[in-house]
Amino acid sequence: MAAFDIKINEIRAEFSIMSALEAELKKQSDTLAEIKRSLPSFGKNTSALLRRLELEAKSIDEEARNVYKMKESLEDVLRAYMIKEALITGDVSSLIAVFGDKVYDWITDKSKEFKDLLERWKKNSEKTRDNVLNRIRDDETRNGFSDEYKDKLQQLYDDVPKEYLDARDLYDKHIENLKVAEFDAEKSYQINGEIHVNQEEDLDNPRGAGTTYYHEYGHYIVNNEGWVKGHSATGQFKEFEDSLRREVGNYISAYENQYREEGIARGYSGARLESYIENNTRSAITLDLNGPNNENLHVNDGLSDIIGGVSNNKYVASYGHANGYWDANPSRVPNEAFAEIFSAQMTGDTIELARMKEIFPDTYKIYCDMISSATKG
Repeated sequence: MAAFDIKINEIRAEFSIMSALEAELKKQSDTLAEIKRSLPSFGKNTSALLRRLELEAKSIDEEARNVYKMKESLEDVLRAYMIKEALITGDVSSLIAVFGDKVYDWITDKSKEFKDLLERWKKNSEKTRDNVLNRIRDDETRNGFSDEYKDKLQQLYDDVPKEYLDARDLYDKHIENLKVAEFDAEKSYQINGEIHVNQEEDLDNPRGAGTTYYHEYGHYIVNNEGWVKGHSATGQFKEFEDSLRREVGNYISAYENQYREEGIARGYSGARLESYIENNTRSAITLDLNGPNNENLHVNDGLSDIIGGVSNNKYVASYGHANGYWDANPSRVPNEAFAEIFSAQMTGDTIELARMKEIFPDTYKIYCDMISSATKG
């Protein structure tokens, strides 16, 4: 029985910690509410501060909900242990002989699951409270972000869906050494570990505010991880490239084969047939990505860029790179694809991510395995 007593005491101790945290969050929430009530006395130009207070209040409320759920889970585990203890002390030896070990194993597994969940939650909530840019060591970079841009990037960071937390962990791995060479660049890019971005344009980005920053950060990760040597992808990044070219190539070929058959049926051949195939395939891909009324014009821009890269700009539905960009460096195809997937995850672009998983499922899995391995490396 000593083992059960120890386990029950451990769970009760965790429950007490959660209760204390819940009380502290309530205190923080009350303090923020009091600040907001007294804020008008500080002057008229308080809108920016109010927005930040509202974001902080939202974060605290979310943490409080998570703590409440965790307390409920701990109560379930505690209840299960107490039932097991009651069964052991009662006159039910035959029942315990049959089910005891299975029940104990189930309870032990659940206890570990809840404890792991608690640690993950505590780790992520600490990151949420810490501004995403405050960890940058370079003073010029850290202080170069406007308040509005910093708030937007923080909001996106905080709201990354749980499914994509590995991407955020990989972001955290490299954030301390980030350098932004320009905040008002004419063209956004990353080179030799330094990012060039136009923060005003990115705040008004039709693809979604902050998309360009997280896209260039994706390139920054590729650079830091050493996944490209010269003009060639290496290791798992090469597997990612090969899979990408194969699956996106299959997506394109399905349309080309369809229109090849149609063209031949119409009696076309030679250059006329090739023109028919290319024009109709381009129209079909554009329709598929953008929608019949262009309702998804900027939703699937990342996919447009990826398909443009694999097809060497033969098929570009919306967003893409200039002619000659892909020829100059073959590793740009996987590099741009990685940055597009990474930025979609960091900005919570779930609609485009769903299409990515549909068009290149194997490649997407390689990407997920790759970033998971990188976060542990």
